[in-house]
Amino acid sequence: MHNGIFYLMDMRNLEFPNNTFDGVWANGCIYHVPKSELSQVLKEVIRVLKPLGIFSFNAKAGTGEGLEDNPKSFARGPRFYAYYTISETKEHLQEAGLEVIEAKNYPQKILSEKIFHIWTRKSIS
Repeated sequence: MHNGIFYLMDMRNLEFPNNTFDGVWANGCIYHVPKSELSQVLKEVIRVLKPLGIFSFNAKAGTGEGLEDNPKSFARGPRFYAYYTISETKEHLQEAGLEVIEAKNYPQKILSEKIFHIWTRKSIS
């Protein structure tokens, strides 16, 4: 059995040194950040990734953002969600300096929602 080390921190202000990780996996979290703050999250991910590091994450497909009173995936009251299209997300990633390797819709809905997954790569410089 392997034990992991877990840290609780803000994705907009990661407490790791530059070029720390070969990869960053952010499943089920990016869509809880307001769209106006996505660029700061991407900046931090790029900062902690080593050159050619991989960033992989999923997003909820759609448009808009806001607090949802009773989301199906969270039964304890309101929760914030930001919805993206694949093309909109690719734009944000390319503006941030990440190369999009692949973007795919999940083959089925999850809790009645469309989800997509994106893999990106940090440049060498």
